[in-house]
Amino acid sequence: MTRLLKHRMKSLLGSQGISASLAPNRERLLEVIALLQPRIPEGMELIRVGGENDGGYLVPDDFEGIIDCLSPGVDYLATFESDLQKRGIGSHLIDYSVDGPPGNFEPASFTKKFLGASTGGCHITLSDWITNIGLASTPGDLVLQIDIEGAEYEVLLETPREILDRFRIVVLELHHLESLSHQVFLRIFEAFAKKLTSNHQVVHVHPNNVVPPVVIRGVEVPPVLELTLVRRDRIANDAAMLEPTLPHRLDFPNVSANPDYRMTSAWVGDTPPN
Repeated sequence: MTRLLKHRMKSLLGSQGISASLAPNRERLLEVIALLQPRIPEGMELIRVGGENDGGYLVPDDFEGIIDCLSPGVDYLATFESDLQKRGIGSHLIDYSVDGPPGNFEPASFTKKFLGASTGGCHITLSDWITNIGLASTPGDLVLQIDIEGAEYEVLLETPREILDRFRIVVLELHHLESLSHQVFLRIFEAFAKKLTSNHQVVHVHPNNVVPPVVIRGVEVPPVLELTLVRRDRIANDAAMLEPTLPHRLDFPNVSANPDYRMTSAWVGDTPPN
């Protein structure tokens, strides 16, 4: 960060009664990171949906009763959505930066908008999008697969709880985690993580090796991180919650040409990797 930006952030934080320190201490950082540590219910099986590299994700094998997938962020491939389509689950796509879906995939719908915290211009909220594509009054669970390059924080923080609870499975890619070195982002991230996990359980994490990890207060942090969550009502009340062994046998590096790396115990608990 530039000196001018640092000064402005300190001034803003001070005016709001927030610590002017730009860097959280190690204990605070670990406390926030721990909010997203995965725990998988005993007996829950994860399968890979999508390709072996970027665009493929590990999700619970729990699709019965799911009617559709919402997939913000359109890439040149749609292997995740294509695999769901084979299971009878259609996908609704949304992205203002492209003119349509990948040529090899026929979605349930395509909307040329960006997801945002409010509706207007080229942006639309997740709630309004669900209404526009006719799913607000349609019963049944949904899947959310979201990769929107950093807008995930404002979008999901502004999404009502009852909308988030429509999603049985949530797969998302978190961006800009190198900014956890700054108090402002750490506070936003903490609120985001608490909301995300209030009725969903993180069952899998995977670092995207498109960029190497950074070190903040001695803690290795992946700038881009994939998460899989499942709604808590899909977990039996008496299910033992286990620390997963990571990487999972179905995990693959997102970019095969780049060196891969593993999550540290700060992110996944104390279970050693394979």
